[in-house]
Amino acid sequence: PTQTHPHPKMADELVLYMHDGVRGLAEKIRLLLAETGLRYSEARVDKAAFEKLCSDRTLNWDTLPMLKHGNKIIEDSANIMEYLADLADGKGKGQGSNAYGGKPEDRAFVRAISNAATDLQKELHPWTKEKLDKAAAEEIASKWFERIQRVIDKNDDGDVRTEEWTFGKCFTFADITVFEIVNAFIDTWGSAKLRTFPKVKEFHDKVAGRPRIAMHLASRAPAALM
Repeated sequence: PTQTHPHPKMADELVLYMHDGVRGLAEKIRLLLAETGLRYSEARVDKAAFEKLCSDRTLNWDTLPMLKHGNKIIEDSANIMEYLADLADGKGKGQGSNAYGGKPEDRAFVRAISNAATDLQKELHPWTKEKLDKAAAEEIASKWFERIQRVIDKNDDGDVRTEEWTFGKCFTFADITVFEIVNAFIDTWGSAKLRTFPKVKEFHDKVAGRPRIAMHLASRAPAALM
């Protein structure tokens, strides 16, 4: 089934292709789309449709998610996040002076954080039937959550008047990538491990409370496994 949102014109149409029922690496993209308010549709891809996307060479790397923007195909989940952040910023979707791609001088750092969080997503892979047992998942998460907490600590300027994210003063695609894997970990293995990492928990809860993200979390269907 395809969930459709109205589009202003076909040339600017956004379609997110994802495994049917599976959040996986597509969920952070859905969160970014919800946060920015960009209009899009979802193409839920079953096994047969996925094999066709591979065999007809629509996909270069034989993996989903994939974003179609007009006649352009964008692959790799981290790359899609950055692409959509730039698209949203070009359309002035950020509140006030917020830039979802971060300030130009910050982009390399924002991208590095997003890529690292994507590595964690792939290492934990909570969307698969062969997902890790709780002890193994917590061992991996402890290592990564310590790193995330270090990143958040470094970005804290001690000013209570400013919101603290993972880098700079903008709420970026990196923040959503970090949030999604922490949220997926909680959904799959529970929140007890976060007690050891209060900054990570505070960050997670702050992102979860953003109105559009909160609405998305409340309305999404239960996740399936692949």
